Amino acid sequence: MPSSTTQPESVPVAILLRFISVLGPDPRQLSRVELLRAGTWLFDELLTKACSIPFINPVPNDAVAYRNMIIHLMDLTTAENKLWAGKYGDLKSLYADIVQILSNAITFYYEGRIFDEAKQMCIHFTRHLYPHLSNVVFGEDNKTSFIESMPLPLEENCQNNSFEQIQYSKFSRSSPLFILKTVNNQQTSEILPSNELDQLSYLNQNLTNYFNDGIFPALPNLDESATKKEFVRVYVTKGMKKLYECIENPSAVIIVMGKMKFMKKERCLKFSALITKPFGRIRDLEFSDLSDAKGWVKCAVLERRDDIQLSIATHWFANKLLPYSISKFDANTLSPEFHNAFIEALNTPSSNIVLSSTLSSTLSSTLSSTLSTSSSTLSSTSNMAESPISITPCPEIVTTSIVTVDQEVEGSPNHESSFIKTEEIEISTVDIENQDDMSVLINEANKVSISGSTNENEENAKT
Repeated sequence: MPSSTTQPESVPVAILLRFISVLGPDPRQLSRVELLRAGTWLFDELLTKACSIPFINPVPNDAVAYRNMIIHLMDLTTAENKLWAGKYGDLKSLYADIVQILSNAITFYYEGRIFDEAKQMCIHFTRHLYPHLSNVVFGEDNKTSFIESMPLPLEENCQNNSFEQIQYSKFSRSSPLFILKTVNNQQTSEILPSNELDQLSYLNQNLTNYFNDGIFPALPNLDESATKKEFVRVYVTKGMKKLYECIENPSAVIIVMGKMKFMKKERCLKFSALITKPFGRIRDLEFSDLSDAKGWVKCAVLERRDDIQLSIATHWFANKLLPYSISKFDANTLSPEFHNAFIEALNTPSSNIVLSSTLSSTLSSTLSSTLSTSSSTLSSTSNMAESPISITPCPEIVTTSIVTVDQEVEGSPNHESSFIKTEEIEISTVDIENQDDMSVLINEANKVSISGSTNENEENAKT
């Protein structure tokens, strides 16, 4: 508990009690659009501060001690969802839930880091955000500044991007694409320290929920007629200039890669993808302990695609892409064959893209050995208890389409650089449970060429 020598005005309980005692009814009844403006501004400001991190997402179900003590659970995400669902009739009701978040933290964490962060958020909210919001919303002659300084998400779309006009149903070679890679569960990375990666995963939980919960998004509505919050905040580590470029280009989208799996035997990467469009202002993060984090931006999730499979440029996707960073993906990023194959994979979910028919025959020939060695794989897992690589004891056998990109043979009358053919094979899968599994993919990709062609090997080396 705070010591008796602590000044009363610095004690969080005293701050909250004083705030509640002076908090009266709203000076006037606000319309729904006014509540959305004020509430969105308040959450934007809170979510830019380091002290808000512990209170962004709901407390996990396995936090038994917390849930036994705290009766009225509340968090910033739940409060913002209530705002868009029309659960608040005035700002005072919204303030009450913010106070509930802080009161819960102070009650359960009576000392330590989270208690200190609750205290900082309490001071920031009561002494800075609340006075400013009250002055702008209810102050005399502030109607113009209210509208201009607290825009709706739809109004933040300064480029007037029309989600309906974005051509994401089928991508072409010239489609302006950007990539953001997420991580699964408790993956670690040699590039990012585990504590930063864990925190970035926590911050992006509302984004990755589109993978984990099986939510298939509809075309978002960002004005006052929306009955739920139809955007997410995406927190990124690097690539802020590329993020700005994506916002400025009305046709550009971000491909968010998630649920990544490595098919070890076939050296294939399988993942799901979210088609997203960032909009509005990029907000700088004030997170002192995230040295690589730069900022966040609002994003509309347009579509989800599952079971995308790749056998191309696995080293680039697994190792060169920094988690939660923005990378531009065009014909200059990888070789034309790699680029075209990735585009084809996005357009044909449940397909596996490879660079040569050589691999297709290799997969078919190794299938029998894969099945015959599955029992030995099961027995060998007992010797891998301390290994960070999580391999399924009995590989899952599935049937999938293999789309093979064959390169043009010199002298061929066909003037196209490649053609597509499809065949059915069976493959076994291994889930990536942590980033160390990615290193397996990288090592295997370095050891074995995906193609028997020397030219293709040279292209892989370039990537």
